[in-house]
Amino acid sequence: MDPVPLNETGGGHSDPWETQVDCYGACCGASSSKVHGVCPDNTEFYPAVSGHSGFGKNVPDWSMMDKVLIPADLEEGEYMLGWRWDCEESNQIWQNCADIVLTKDAPPSTTVPAPSPPPAQTCSGFTPDAATYACYYAGCKTGESTACEECCEGCHLESGAKGAYCMEDTSMAV
Repeated sequence: MDPVPLNETGGGHSDPWETQVDCYGACCGASSSKVHGVCPDNTEFYPAVSGHSGFGKNVPDWSMMDKVLIPADLEEGEYMLGWRWDCEESNQIWQNCADIVLTKDAPPSTTVPAPSPPPAQTCSGFTPDAATYACYYAGCKTGESTACEECCEGCHLESGAKGAYCMEDTSMAV
């Protein structure tokens, strides 16, 4: 459910979202925090960053990240990394896992090589034909069909809303 702002009709304590959030908070023993939207003292979990909480209606525009410290004497090999998140405000528990490989080698490159340019088309055997728009469909000598740089003989380069493309010379017009 999306919350209804307090200053709109249906917002506040009669808002079904508010009722749902209060219920979750009460189930976790923290319904007193709903008035201010922050965790009360002595919550179940230690706050990761002092003074920052995503509890109640205090929905942050930031996120938190944990860093995993790997012991230096841990042997290289295949492992399973698992995590569990016990929600402070609701009765939810999130968990997931991943297969990982620990190695002392440098991590593999994450850069993707640039694609090689398409091979230049040859114009041998090409015949401009105004009736079939041959220049538009196959008359580009270098570049791509809508980003053409050079046209085959009998065609000329034009630019428009569809990009740079080839068209038959006016002497070919039917």
